[in-house]
Amino acid sequence: MAVILISSATIILLYTYFFYPLLIGALAKLRPRFSPTDESYIPRISIILSAYNEERQIEQCLDSLLCQSYPMENVEILIGSDGSSDNTNSILQKYSLDHRSVKPFFFEVRRGKIGVLNDLINQSTGDILFFVDADMTLSPYSLTKHVRHYVSQEVGGVAGIYRIIGVPDSGVFESENDYHSYEMWLRKNESLIHSTVGLSGGNYSLRKKLWRELPSDFIHDDLFSVFTLLQSGKRLLFEPLAISTEHFVRSIGEEFHRKARFASRGFETVKYFPKLLAPQAGMTAIMIWSHKILRWIAPFLFLTIFIATVAGSIHGYFLFFSILIVLELAGITAALIGFIFNAMNISVPVFRHAFWFVAMNVAFIVGAFRFIFRLDKEHWAIATRASLVNQIAHKEEASL
Repeated sequence: MAVILISSATIILLYTYFFYPLLIGALAKLRPRFSPTDESYIPRISIILSAYNEERQIEQCLDSLLCQSYPMENVEILIGSDGSSDNTNSILQKYSLDHRSVKPFFFEVRRGKIGVLNDLINQSTGDILFFVDADMTLSPYSLTKHVRHYVSQEVGGVAGIYRIIGVPDSGVFESENDYHSYEMWLRKNESLIHSTVGLSGGNYSLRKKLWRELPSDFIHDDLFSVFTLLQSGKRLLFEPLAISTEHFVRSIGEEFHRKARFASRGFETVKYFPKLLAPQAGMTAIMIWSHKILRWIAPFLFLTIFIATVAGSIHGYFLFFSILIVLELAGITAALIGFIFNAMNISVPVFRHAFWFVAMNVAFIVGAFRFIFRLDKEHWAIATRASLVNQIAHKEEASL
């Protein structure tokens, strides 16, 4: 039994982290599915932004939105201040006086992002909804690159690229940056063959007619939008020339809690879309299971392997299980060394990645238990951030 459990869990993990990306990459090369684009297409856009105590970065975000190449007469920027107690409201008031497209909404009582998004979208007048976060800056052609895809009626949404800027040789930043580079590559290839099932909450758009009111304060709003779009039968495309940039300053603890929150709300969101997980959903179901759900349950598969290895070594096949235990302990030791190095601000790639990988998988376990026992909090927390650097990632655009 132990051998069967270990073999089954190992096969699933290899598929999730190795074979699925390889398959998607190969299909994107062999059978790309292109969609027409037209940059002369200029429908009305409603930019949606929910903010809470964002005085340190809201101006840079707004400046990047107001400097878009897209005709601003076809743009409205709806910003909901969710009970902000700093200078966010006064900053928004100033911008609204200077720019007709900026439309702030001041909510005195903090309710959380979900309620703000629902209210803002009910007030929007655009055909396309564009979502951005207050800690993001956008490259000047982002709106144009998003909207050009909507000339095709098969397209329901567009996901832009997400870049982070951080302190060089910072363990958390370097591991996150490597992960996001891999994630952007995977989304690009999924988009080429069918439809990506992932996006960054600070840089995506969708047709307003596909919007569905967010039903709970405990769902993941970005993921809910993705699944709603996919359930409509439309495509979610990836646009590498629409670049959002975030100045990454989160600690490993803050990133741990963010990942746990994502897992908890991801499980909650899936409850609303059972049909997307069924075989009848075809490629969409395959991608959701492979890209999302198997990653969320991967920590439990690792635990299964470890427990089965220990149990198996007691009952027989001593050499086989001894080798497995040595390999597993080597991985745990590498993560512990990475933890120590992180505390000492020492960055060694092998140990750094091992620590980050283990920590994020533990975060997913925590998130799963928060979902099961309803321990998730209603409101999001603001991470400790520095001011956003004034970079719009022109170099990334040129390289792409």
